[in-house]
Amino acid sequence: MRVIGGMASSIKLKSPAGKETRPTSDRVREALFNIIGQDVNNALFVDGFAGSGAVGVEALSRGARHCIFIEKRAHCVKIIKENLQQTNFAEKAEIIKTDIFAGFKHFKKKCNPADFIFLDPPYGSSRLTLKLIELIVSQKLIAEKGVVIVEHSREEDFEFIKKWAHVNTRYYGNTAISFLKEL
Repeated sequence: MRVIGGMASSIKLKSPAGKETRPTSDRVREALFNIIGQDVNNALFVDGFAGSGAVGVEALSRGARHCIFIEKRAHCVKIIKENLQQTNFAEKAEIIKTDIFAGFKHFKKKCNPADFIFLDPPYGSSRLTLKLIELIVSQKLIAEKGVVIVEHSREEDFEFIKKWAHVNTRYYGNTAISFLKEL
């Protein structure tokens, strides 16, 4: 796994051992950032269920001003810290070591709404994802023109809440990425 583009392009990233974490592949990250393009410049980016932190590191490499990583597992937090040190982005990042709901509560207290929120929950957890999207709306965690990006299994079909427009979904093998904007 490596950084695909931007200032830290080609730097290798560490990934947690085992099958508990499913890092977003290089191919999917490249496609994701090709889609959001220059909009990531100077953005506040949130990497939820961060795992290795590869998506947030990619956002920083491509010009995001700051990234909040939310990850509850200690061994993953250690990997995120190492990846931030390796890419020299530690000063542009904050790691919140807790579950996603407490992480969003902490984020709301400390930060302005995010420009991008990337969610990569365990595949097959569409109920959890829908609860998170409802929380993002009710707590106003995303900026007016912000985008929520959800990585999920191709087989999962979400009934997105009415306050959001499902802009599009792209498929990469078994992986799907859905982009949502507030109406």
